[in-house]
Amino acid sequence: MRRISSAVHISASAEQVWAVLTDFARYHEWNPFLVEAAGQAVPGTRLTLRFRLPGGGR
Repeated sequence: MRRISSAVHISASAEQVWAVLTDFARYHEWNPFLVEAAGQAVPGTRLTLRFRLPGGGR
């Protein structure tokens, strides 16, 4: 099995990062592929995500 991994150092607290990652209404500001995200980041719940891939792909 092949694996791809990556690491990034973020100069922010875990709480600050979590706040950005769970602010679904603002995803479009920093993620051009995620058009819409809805739901709550709570274990056991579902998120609804809608993506737009580059070049109109699926």
